[in-house]
Amino acid sequence: MAKTRKQKQQTAPRAASAAASWADPDVRAARTTRNGCRVGRQDYPSVRAAFEALGLPLAKHIRFRAELKAKGRATFEGKRFTLTD
Repeated sequence: MAKTRKQKQQTAPRAASAAASWADPDVRAARTTRNGCRVGRQDYPSVRAAFEALGLPLAKHIRFRAELKAKGRATFEGKRFTLTD
């Protein structure tokens, strides 16, 4: 399906705006921050890595990661996760 002229015109400003937002130091820092997590006594480089290692459903790790970032600590299927730097 071909894009209409109006759709093509709307794409460019959004892309330019997103690209320009990287110039803001606070935005850049937030986007490039990588947080690991601890489950029990084991450290993992990411929530995804922890889910993979623990055999948890990967389809749910993104939503859980958002909850973990908001709270700092959260439990998923009986396993307690703590956000680390």
